[in-house]
Amino acid sequence: MPSLSLVVESPRSYRRTQADKKKLMARGASVSWLSEQLRNQNYILLLDCRPFAEFARSHVQGAINLTIPSLMLRRLKKGNSFSITSLITSEEGKEQFNKNLPLASGIVLYDSSTKDISSIGLNSALAVVIRKLAEDCSSSTVRLLEGGFSKFQEKCPSFCESGEDYGHPLLSLTGLTLREPSDQQPQARTLPSNAPTTPDSKKRTKGELAEILPKLFLGGEKDASNLDLLKKHKISYVLNVTHDRPNTFAHLENFTYKTLPVEDNCKANLTDLFPEAFSFIDEGREKGSGVLVHCLAGVSRSVTVTIAYLMSSQNLTLNEAYDFVKARKSNVSPNFNFMGQLLEFERSINSPRTPSSTTSTLSPASSLDADDIELNSSDTI
Repeated sequence: MPSLSLVVESPRSYRRTQADKKKLMARGASVSWLSEQLRNQNYILLLDCRPFAEFARSHVQGAINLTIPSLMLRRLKKGNSFSITSLITSEEGKEQFNKNLPLASGIVLYDSSTKDISSIGLNSALAVVIRKLAEDCSSSTVRLLEGGFSKFQEKCPSFCESGEDYGHPLLSLTGLTLREPSDQQPQARTLPSNAPTTPDSKKRTKGELAEILPKLFLGGEKDASNLDLLKKHKISYVLNVTHDRPNTFAHLENFTYKTLPVEDNCKANLTDLFPEAFSFIDEGREKGSGVLVHCLAGVSRSVTVTIAYLMSSQNLTLNEAYDFVKARKSNVSPNFNFMGQLLEFERSINSPRTPSSTTSTLSPASSLDADDIELNSSDTI
């Protein structure tokens, strides 16, 4: 008979674990406490962290839905800055959050059925969001609803409201783990039949000019200021997605420039500029010219425009367009704000207007310990 070993946590280790738990800077909220707050009409900002389909089916009155694009998970792990509004699934919800946050006496998050705050993994996506809320909203107490929506709906159905049923729920982060990165170079994924292709001989580039589609190139300021390189690829249309970088060869007759004056930060709005960017790219390509889309480093702003262009012109999802670009240029990394705008753009060009399959709920079991996502089908919400 095999021997059994018992691992006992030392007092020091236990105290350290408990101290780490406190770093979440959140408290528990019982069902009775929340129902009393709602009954007394004390304004509580409610954030629903379940998949959108579940939220749409039923939720606590006045709640705002948060989901997270799966592409952002590795960005969370790296500690990249992000705004809570970038995780809110609707423009109405964003406005409600910004308007009512200063008025709220507290913030309550809930998922499907998390028992209490101690059940949240310290390195989970939900823990990261809780910490972000606590840091940004120091005047408000952040709480987690004990037992989640399931328990609250069972005990207090009068404080819940129903919406539309969108059928199959979207991907949940419950049971998702992030694998350690592989040494192997990722390959371009198989895309729909209408998707663009490039020759197999084209290798992925990192800091160099990358051809994304025939006559569509992606790069940085270094590429845009290299006349020999532009001539080599017959590039005469240049889309400058920066607020402070010059159009180096604007004085030359054969070059056509367009500038989108956008900064690479959490407040910049690129979505409103997509139509004129797409028109410029189409104009250049239709005239047989190479088109270069560039920002300072060719990593965030120009990548965002390029991904959006693929989504629009090639009818690709955000995931497909992102993977397509990354297969040709490895160092793509749109900031959190731009990723949120791409997610909203995907919703705007799809019908019906529901969150895409690239979104996931914020789960206490969602680990940020590696770089890729793996779904264990045996796990449940």
